[in-house]
Amino acid sequence: MEKTKTKPMDTLNLKHNLIKFQSIIALLFMCIALSFLSDRFLSADNAWNVMRQISVNMIISVGMTLVILTGGITEAYAADKLIEEEKADLIGVGRAIYKDSDWAKKAIESLK
Repeated sequence: MEKTKTKPMDTLNLKHNLIKFQSIIALLFMCIALSFLSDRFLSADNAWNVMRQISVNMIISVGMTLVILTGGITEAYAADKLIEEEKADLIGVGRAIYKDSDWAKKAIESLK
């Protein structure tokens, strides 16, 4: 019987965490690099400029998150109607699916 080599647990955790947080790590590297390359990057004016640019998207995303989490749309016909009337481009039903894992299957059958 052959012995299989196993990696130490620390190596597996480090690799897993690097993969899990790769976007945040890349963002930190970019911020550090830009702070060395430009004297204006870490200024208050730049921070306010960034905040003004992302404010609309942030408000919309917070609203969408609240609708998805609180179960604002739980019926398939309501979601279908919103899309047909062009009141929404994307419908999130996180809580409905969490409550009933067969929700999507039932929704498809109810719309037929």
